[in-house]
Amino acid sequence: MMGDLGASIVALVSSWAARRRDMGVIDVLRRVERSTRPADQVTAAALQRRWQELPASAQTSGQSVGRHAVGCEGTHGVFPKCNLTCSPCYHSKDANKVRVDGDHTVAEVTRQMVFLRQERGPHAHAQLIGGEVSLLSPDAHAAALAAMRAHGREPMSMTHGDFDLDYLRALVLGPDGRPRLRRVSFAAHFDSLMRGRRGIPRPRSEAELNPYRAQFADILNSSCRCNTFGWFG
Repeated sequence: MMGDLGASIVALVSSWAARRRDMGVIDVLRRVERSTRPADQVTAAALQRRWQELPASAQTSGQSVGRHAVGCEGTHGVFPKCNLTCSPCYHSKDANKVRVDGDHTVAEVTRQMVFLRQERGPHAHAQLIGGEVSLLSPDAHAAALAAMRAHGREPMSMTHGDFDLDYLRALVLGPDGRPRLRRVSFAAHFDSLMRGRRGIPRPRSEAELNPYRAQFADILNSSCRCNTFGWFG
């Protein structure tokens, strides 16, 4: 009888074959062999290179960068446009003039993901960060997330959280009304130095923002309870 390991490998091959009908059996088996190695060779090389890049003072026994991970990843300068004004904003005064249309965004995100995969290995977590991600159209946002995932990245969208359930619904569901993303994760930032939020354009304290933080959490929680949406981080 087939053991647990054999059954797991068969299930993995079947899953990949079902998702990638354009791949031959040899290609599928090659991916299985590579993914079940104790350490992926490309990842191991990226970790070693990252470790060597650290200053000697940072190469300590407690250092995880270069040992267990290559460090944080995120998009850079693709869509700096934002509809809030923050006192410590690091974007230039021309940030809102940069293109944020779908073709530009997806092309630039893809270009950066290709670079990250080459330099930092085949798998990582990465943030889709601008600018404000909800200023992208839902279609462009979804395409950017798909491009990140296609290059081995597990994406998280960085947002100020000032959007509605309708935007989330349009992001997750395709034109046919069916889910087009298996998972959506957000990192939301709320603080009193952010100006222009709907309902509280000039917060005077962090406590005043708590209802808005709760409102954003409720949007995500309501989507978690909806089977049509799938689930979200």
